[in-house]
Order: sequence, then C-alpha cells, then structure tokens
Amino acid sequence: MPNQTGLPHVASVTWSGTQLTDGTTQFGGGTESGGIQADNRGIGNASIVASGNITGTPGLGAASFYGLIAHSGDSLLAPSGAGDASVTYHSGTINVFGNRPRGIVVWAGGDGSATVTTDPGTVIIVNGTNNPGVDAPTLPVKAGVAVQLDSATAANGRAITANVASEIRMFGADTPNTIFNNPVGIRTISYADAPTTVTYTGPGITTHGGGGAGIQALSVSGSITVNSFGPIDTTNGSNAVGILADTDGAILSRNNGSLTDTQTIHSPVLFTTATGLVAVNTSNNVFAQGEFGTGISATAGSGGVTVNVQGGSVIGGWQADLTSVGPTYGLQAAGIFLSSPGWRQ
Repeated sequence: MPNQTGLPHVASVTWSGTQLTDGTTQFGGGTESGGIQADNRGIGNASIVASGNITGTPGLGAASFYGLIAHSGDSLLAPSGAGDASVTYHSGTINVFGNRPRGIVVWAGGDGSATVTTDPGTVIIVNGTNNPGVDAPTLPVKAGVAVQLDSATAANGRAITANVASEIRMFGADTPNTIFNNPVGIRTISYADAPTTVTYTGPGITTHGGGGAGIQALSVSGSITVNSFGPIDTTNGSNAVGILADTDGAILSRNNGSLTDTQTIHSPVLFTTATGLVAVNTSNNVFAQGEFGTGISATAGSGGVTVNVQGGSVIGGWQADLTSVGPTYGLQAAGIFLSSPGWRQ
C-alpha cells in the first residue's frame, strides 16, 4: 500500500489453525474489522487460503465485520490496479454477527478476476444481532459469500467464479431492507460485462428475514450461469427469492450500495440492450413461500434466459391480490419468473 511501480506485488495469507476470534468484549471489534484480510492497494493479487473456525462481531455501534476478505485493486490510497482476488476456505465454521456482517468477501476493484472456493463440510453463519441466541435478529446483514468485480471485462478474460460447498445460514431483520442489506447466501456482482458462474453443491442455504435470497447473481451486462445442486429455503421472510439472476442491470440501476455502504454503481443503467445470457440449472428444492416470494427469477436484456429444473421442487409464495408486486425486487409471487424484453426501464 500503495504500489504503483508497474510491477505486481502480492498480498496473501495462508492460515491453518483452531480458532480466530475478533471482538471478545461486549464492545466487539471496530467497523470493518475481520478475521483475515488480504488487501492489495496497488497492482497485484490478493489471496487467502484458510482452514479453521472464525468468529467475530463488529461490536455495538460499529458495522461490517468480514470473516475473510481478499480485495485487489483497492482504490483507497491509489487508483485501482490490475490483480485477481481469491479466497479458498478448506475447513471450519465462519460465524459472524452484528450490524451488516459478511462471511466471505472476494473483491477485485480493478482489472482482475474474483474467485471463491469453499470445501464440503464448511459452515457459514451470518447473524443480524449483537448477541446471537439471545436477542431476536433485528439488524441488516450482507451476505454469506459476496463476490464483486468493479470494472473487469470479458474482453480481458476476467470473470467471477464461485464454487461453494458450504452450509450457509443467514439471519436478518424481519422487515426487508435495501437489497444489499438483506440476508443473502451467495451474492455476486459484475459491474461491467465479465461473466459470472456460480456453482452451489452444499447441504443447504437457508435465510431468515425479509428480502432474503439463496443465490443472487447480478450483472450490468455480462452472462450469468447458476448451477444449484443443494436445497435453498428462503421461506422465512417476505419479498424473498430462492435464486435471482439478473443481467440487464435493472436491479443495480435502482439500488445504490454494494460491498461498501456508500458505493454507487459506476454508470446508472436505466435502459439497456445487454446481451449477456442467463442460465439457471437446479436439481434440488428451491423454496420462497413467504409473501411476494419467488422461487427462481431469471432476467436479461436481449441476451435470452434459460431455466432448467432437473429435480426437486420450485415453490413460490403468496400475495393478497393479482396485480401487486413486492417492493424489494419488484416481483410477484411465483414459482419461476422469466424475462428478456430487450429494453427495460
């Protein structure tokens, strides 16, 4: 920090242990504290390889605890540089709680790819309370696994890749918050056209709270493929979606904020002719049975949409009338919703 020499430097952490704990007092850790951080403020990669349990809370009044965060191209001290970001989590349980916590974050701010891999047997628990098990969840939460590219493009060979085999449990507020402050198991965001591939093979994703989503893959214009082979249950909460894949920029254009609490999208997309394809493949149950619940929502600009249900059940929720839409995602209650209109406001 900062590195502008033109030569890439690497920020990396490899850890194998029994337990990392941050925030052992009643006040917890500070804002944006965390278990392990690998942050490259310049040119080069940022990577974490971890095995072991991680527990933490940001404390009263603080926010945004990261279990693991690898961030390349961090623009805090210098313009974003080229570099990939990656996290590999081999074993253990990540248990984070408080105000807007996240389990794993992988973030490439410049020209780079972002990759996350979690092994079978791992567990990620994100809880919107400063005292889990005692207080009812009341605070917003972010995501179990969050992956983001700020400006990377398909032309440069960049991509988001998430191979997740963890059990993920999310506990957020009962009332839906903004989209990026709701309980989401896996969230990916590509702010340009770099393609996204999400593959979930874990024993299950469950969310508790309003506006929850099992898998949420968003892009301004890049292709998205979601392969979900583990069960997803977002039943406990209104305005929830089991799997949400959107590559026409519509959701991103009307919702500011992403991994940080103040970041806006790079170029508001009110109309788009995005050509990215959307494909969702599932072979297990996907439930979203609350008010305005949607099992699978897949939308694109002019790129086309395919949903392939290979097994299990896809079940949506309910609504009191035939015309209303949910305020969080603008969706009606449905098992599967498809849209590829070419132009969208």
